[in-house]
Amino acid sequence: MLIVSARIVSAADPLIIGKWKYDPDKSSVKLPAQHAYWIKEPSGKVKYGFDLDLPGGGKKPGADATIEFDGKDYPQSVNPTFDMIAMKQIDDHNWQSISKLHGKEGSHGIWTVSLDSKMMIHVNQSTNSKTGKAFRSVTVWERQ
Repeated sequence: MLIVSARIVSAADPLIIGKWKYDPDKSSVKLPAQHAYWIKEPSGKVKYGFDLDLPGGGKKPGADATIEFDGKDYPQSVNPTFDMIAMKQIDDHNWQSISKLHGKEGSHGIWTVSLDSKMMIHVNQSTNSKTGKAFRSVTVWERQ
């Protein structure tokens, strides 16, 4: 007897979708943003951005951008060093990002969501637009 198992594929949201809290103790750089969010809109596009904690509680909305994971350039104001971002999904747990300023690539990153979906790590290789010096950063985020 031959039993065939089939996996039903659904249009589930990508694992990156959700709210994330920055972990400065596990990151190589210190960021002003403490919260990141990735929200799938009814159109299928994804809005992502960052919020800041306010003294005494509450959050201050930061900049955001609306993108698709199709590798095409989209305007963004999340990172003031760049004006465009392109992202594409590599597999179920990894996304590639390329940020540009005036059409010139300046940052390449990989966003990885852990197998248990509780942690996200962003490894980024950038070039300082003023000095031309390359640098690498790692930021760690925990799902909220």
